Amino acid sequence: MLTPDAAQSAPPIAGACSVLSAALLQRPAQARVLAAMPRVLYLWVGPGHHDLLPVEASDGIGLPTAVRLPIPSRALDWGVDIGDQVAVGPAGIQLPTRTIRAGRLWRPERVQPLLGPLHHELIAVLSAELPPADPVDLSGHLVGSGQGLTPSGDDQICGALLAWRAVGKEGLAAALWAEVGPRLHTTSSLSASLLRCAAEGYAVPAVTRWLAAVVAGDQVVARTLTPEVVALGHSSGTELIRGALTALRAASTESREPESPAVLTKESR
Repeated sequence: MLTPDAAQSAPPIAGACSVLSAALLQRPAQARVLAAMPRVLYLWVGPGHHDLLPVEASDGIGLPTAVRLPIPSRALDWGVDIGDQVAVGPAGIQLPTRTIRAGRLWRPERVQPLLGPLHHELIAVLSAELPPADPVDLSGHLVGSGQGLTPSGDDQICGALLAWRAVGKEGLAAALWAEVGPRLHTTSSLSASLLRCAAEGYAVPAVTRWLAAVVAGDQVVARTLTPEVVALGHSSGTELIRGALTALRAASTESREPESPAVLTKESR
């Protein structure tokens, strides 16, 4: 680790900030370290429960709100622990080891609606390959349910929101979000941030590309990307896929957008 004097003299790291998080660096603030992992540093800027700023190494997963660095995790030392305070603002992110300047912006991938018939066979095949689990009940009661930085219920909701956007079922997505939004304070800051991103169609590249392949019926690409999505987190990728496929099966039964979209429940499946 660099000493404070050495850190002051070390050249700053030139990062790129997501357009979704640029506002968090426009005002000076003290951010609290929520987690410091080899590939990503999570900073809570506040005051909102969604004001989370990830700082990600070049070998990270591509979080849609991250400040991305051109350095791999093996060459990084955050120099902070959970609970530490870090100065952020227009001058950059001031770590004990280095200063990060986020002078450039990058735009995360977004799920684009692909209108057309759903490929039921591919959806059925992918669903059958998931580990056995209880049926997904897509409702606001899932928020915060399960363990981890991103509870399984939140991962399932993210998958559903993204999937419904992918097939143009904005009404179903809006109905689910109407239940989810007011409950964001009941889950982790990281999960709340990812839920807000999913509601707007943003996710990590592995997920957006997998969904595009599934909706397009491209079995080769979908099955090639599935392991990459499954590898996200301890079980986050699997739960996200489970939520997405549940939503797509529901969408396949919809002949038209309902006037008053109802949230999918076990009883309505």
